[in-house]
Parts: sequence; structure tokens; C-alpha cells
Amino acid sequence: MTLPVVLEREDYLIIHKPPGIASHSGPGDRSPSLVNGLLHHFKELSKVGGEARPGIVHRLDKPTEGLMLIAKNDRAHGKLSELFRKREIEKKYYAWIQGHLPAETGTIDLPIARHPIERLKMTVSPKGRKSVTHYKVLKYVNSRSGRKFSFVEVGLETGRTHQIRIHFQSQRCPVVGDLLYSRTGSQFESYGLQLLSYYLKFKDPFTGEMIEATLALSERFLRFEKNAPLF
Repeated sequence: MTLPVVLEREDYLIIHKPPGIASHSGPGDRSPSLVNGLLHHFKELSKVGGEARPGIVHRLDKPTEGLMLIAKNDRAHGKLSELFRKREIEKKYYAWIQGHLPAETGTIDLPIARHPIERLKMTVSPKGRKSVTHYKVLKYVNSRSGRKFSFVEVGLETGRTHQIRIHFQSQRCPVVGDLLYSRTGSQFESYGLQLLSYYLKFKDPFTGEMIEATLALSERFLRFEKNAPLF
């Protein structure tokens, strides 16, 4: 498994997780995961997360592509986890969504909980945990058949499971290619989930250096943008 390293320091690194790879395997799951690739390339990683999740400080959904912060040792794991808890790590995403949102910039503040019946899914629920998503529309597209798409930049105030996906679905603007939360997701399956964690910014907990990492849009995002007007 190829794992492009975007940035590396003595205690941690930032990698580019490809789409379709789980951050770590679940119980009884033997399919390849990001952890397998990490252990192949880096013999020493933090052990705080246990044998199943060495080095994993945070996660991205399996179909989501983008930047992930990996701890090389337990000391780094503790420091980086603390930054996440204090919300001192800035994360931004790009996404193509179906439809047009009511405003070019906005905030979706809706609590999220585990779906009561479909346990692999999340849902908006008054009994859920506070979840806040900020967005800015960067581009609108109207296709020749009248379908609408929007290219958005997304910032997270909280980091719940499937937060971006369920929040946009709640606005009737699901992420393009979302097979879990969109009835029409399979129409765009060849493009994959159009969600990219493209930006990370934080202060190095050991040196005080301001760290920034970015990713350019990959081929599948550019291909969707080119073809969106034709749908």
C-alpha cells in the first residue's frame, strides 16, 4: 500500500490517506487498512490506541480521502490528542454536494446520534451530541438536465462520525457519491465519495512551530467537476 507522506517530524507525520481504505480494522475485519500500511513503512508507532490502532490519533471515514495526523510514539499521541480535544487543530474539507444550499456561507448546528435501527449510520437527533459544521460555497453548477451541484469548503467545530455527510444530507444536499446517505449516490459511484480532507493547521506541541499541510484536488474530483454540467 502506497502512503504518500506529506510532512514528517521526529514525533509525528501527516499522510495522504487514499479513498476506500479504512483507518483501522474493526472486530473480525481482515481487509487491508491504513494501519497495515503504516506498520509496513514505520516500525515504531504510538501504542496508546492498542494493537488495532497504532499511531491513529483521529480517523477519516473509509470512503473519505485526505490528510491524517499519525503519532510515532506515545508522547506525541498524548500531545496531539490534547490538541484535538481543545479544538486547536484546524481542519478543512472540500466537497461536491448535490443541490444548492440556501446561502453561500452558513453553519449547520444539529445534534448527531447513532441511528436507532441502522447501526452503521448516524442521524440528526435531539438526543445526539452537539455537532457544528461551517461551510462556504465556492462554485455552483447547473447541469444540462437541470440537476444542481455545489462545490463547498467545509470547516468543523466538532468532529462526530459522518458529521459532514449527515449534516449536508439533512439539508437535502448529500455529498456526491455517498452510498450510505444518498439515494442517488450510486449514480456517481465511479467518482467515489467527493469529500477531501485537504487542510490541517496546528502548533507543533514540542517546538511551537506553526504546521500547515495541504492537498490539491485529486483526479477524481477534477473529473467530476468536468463532467458535472453533462449530467
